[in-house]
Amino acid sequence: MNLLVMLNINTALFELVYQSAGYWPVLDWFFIILTSYITYIIIALTVLWSICFAPFRTSDMRERMLRFGQAGELALSLFLTWGVVWITKVLVAHPRPFISIPEIVPLVHASPFESFPSAHAAFAMATAIAVLPFRKHLGHLLIAFAFIVGMSRLYVGVHYPFDVGVGLLIGFTTAKLVHQVFKNK
Repeated sequence: MNLLVMLNINTALFELVYQSAGYWPVLDWFFIILTSYITYIIIALTVLWSICFAPFRTSDMRERMLRFGQAGELALSLFLTWGVVWITKVLVAHPRPFISIPEIVPLVHASPFESFPSAHAAFAMATAIAVLPFRKHLGHLLIAFAFIVGMSRLYVGVHYPFDVGVGLLIGFTTAKLVHQVFKNK
């Protein structure tokens, strides 16, 4: 598949999702709040819970240290994900849909040339995958949440599907690698 076909598919998928923006006020409001606030609130609460509360829910010192290790995995996964996303954004400097397609009016503010990859999707997925080995139910909920976050970035007009897909992949891969390193120790 050549590059032009892939770009056309990327744009067509973006337009398919974005076409609903502005027609459904409740959906607009939901995705704006989700992408602007809720994503980082959920990630912050997960990190705080894993560092400040989970270790102290047991009196067994060995279990407590394991839980601190799990919190460390989550923190390291998010930090490394941030590094990979930031470096990629700087190197690629891909324009956002509202720059490339003049008719697009984004529902939220975003830097014009930091489309690839989606940091929101990457952080949400890294959080989910870092939590999954230790809290299966919460991890599965956070994976579903990561995909909804990715969809919100398309809906509000600030990312293409490939941006979101690569963001999800970066978050998944980084957290998985961190877990493998910790697991082998």
